[in-house]
Amino acid sequence: MRRVREILRYRFEQGLGHKSIAIRVGAAPSTVRETLRRAAIAELSWPLGDDVSDAVLEGALHKAAGTKTGHRRSPEPDWALVHRELKRKHMTLQIPWDEYISRHPDGYRCSRYCDLYCGWAMKLPVTMRQDHAAGDKLFVDYAGDTVKRVLRRVGVTRRQLFDELDRPALRPLPVERYVFAEWRIRRAGLDYHVEIERHYYSVPYRFAREQVEARITANTIEIFHKGERIAAHRRSSGNGKHTTIPDHMPSAHRRFADWTIERIQREASAMGPNVALLCERILADRPHPEQGFRACLGIIRLNKSFGRDRVNGACGRALEIGARTYGSVRSILDNHLDRTTAPNGSASHEPIHHANIRGPRYYH
Repeated sequence: MRRVREILRYRFEQGLGHKSIAIRVGAAPSTVRETLRRAAIAELSWPLGDDVSDAVLEGALHKAAGTKTGHRRSPEPDWALVHRELKRKHMTLQIPWDEYISRHPDGYRCSRYCDLYCGWAMKLPVTMRQDHAAGDKLFVDYAGDTVKRVLRRVGVTRRQLFDELDRPALRPLPVERYVFAEWRIRRAGLDYHVEIERHYYSVPYRFAREQVEARITANTIEIFHKGERIAAHRRSSGNGKHTTIPDHMPSAHRRFADWTIERIQREASAMGPNVALLCERILADRPHPEQGFRACLGIIRLNKSFGRDRVNGACGRALEIGARTYGSVRSILDNHLDRTTAPNGSASHEPIHHANIRGPRYYH
């Protein structure tokens, strides 16, 4: 749909013809002609309103397509022969088409003839990409005949020609400086990030696994989904890292985004040795330490409801009974078990933690 918008803009803002528009948007003149025909039937005006999204524009154009009439049967050219002929000097598709239409007056018109040849050529075997070391080989490419430069006296100076012909056609420069941009199609990953030049940029998490378009400039990265911009970032170097906007994250992810193992250990140590040891055990028991963040953060936040001393005592009791969860510590606090002494009288002793002490996992 971006190409359709460009076709409409060139037609109605600059008044360009079909061929000129086709060159600028990289499409066939027949495609430009058909697009403008459908736009006229759909009664689309330029500029398009803000409420005309890509989906609305596409629906209007397809609705205006009408019913296609069947193509008549025409003699099929020998495309292999045409392909060989095109390798000759000064040969273009116009020449074999002239020969074809002289033999078959009711055959394909020139534009259809060219489209069919291009479709045939697209099915040819693929080519191999090769890397060549600098200075290793010499390649000679034919760039066509040289153009003869003809100087003709017109009776006026160049300044007069400029004032008479060029200046009336000039327009003022745009208010904003032109910014070169590239467009690339990408797909957001399961982690709702899009890879561009070995760097990963976030999109709102609801677009995970969706196909998107990236507009890339020297300084910015803009990401679009069906014509709507869903993210904008300052461009970063291709260092394999991530640029993540917090608003793009689910609420469950945002709660842990600013926490690291070091910060958890620092906060736990500030609450007491039992809290620090229990959090250390929780992180060590998980295959990935990040999987223990939720339990550790829950224990640290119990300080707001129960106070530092009680939480530290509850963690000590949890260590004695081998508990490693937030729920166990919360249950100890709710039942005031942090204020009682364990039956074996070991609650007053510092928990023993040593690398040479074997636990139950050693025997299984």
